[in-house]
Amino acid sequence: TEHRPKSGPHRPARHRPVHQTLKLPTFRSPLRALFGVLSVPRGLYDCLVTTRDQGLFGLLRSLELPTGDYAVFGSGPLIVRGIIEATNDLDVISRGRAWKHALRCGELVSLPDGDRIVSCFDGAITIGRNWAYGDFDIDELINTAEAIDGIPFVRLEHVVRYKEIAARSKDVAHLERLAEHQQTRPSAGT
Repeated sequence: TEHRPKSGPHRPARHRPVHQTLKLPTFRSPLRALFGVLSVPRGLYDCLVTTRDQGLFGLLRSLELPTGDYAVFGSGPLIVRGIIEATNDLDVISRGRAWKHALRCGELVSLPDGDRIVSCFDGAITIGRNWAYGDFDIDELINTAEAIDGIPFVRLEHVVRYKEIAARSKDVAHLERLAEHQQTRPSAGT
């Protein structure tokens, strides 16, 4: 038999097998009363701890969607440029391989209009194949996307068109912020 040192306060276990679990006593859930302290596989725990503090773009990166088949739309292109403050979610358009990959990463949700999206990280990242506002060519939006820090973002002219069509109060405020941003940085073009 193989001799393994016991872990404890003086000998922390540094090399645990992936299947070994960690106890998370701070988890609060009705399931806790039934099953005791939640056990999470170490690999999954490490992934959750790593991505939790990276923000929305870190969460998106962690999905490892195939390049060339998705782009961030909605307010994401404004957020990444610092034009507006980060929201609580990112909207992603996808096709082909990215859509198939997304189906394995999150929960498929049916919308009232009959369309379906994939919800990841409790809705922090939503991935769809269509866009609810306006008549956009998804292939064009993805094909002409601008990469910023390795993530494709729909070009600002398309974001402006979408926000003009949606015309919700937040969209009007976002367009005003964009106009202010472009006046202070006219040579940037973004």
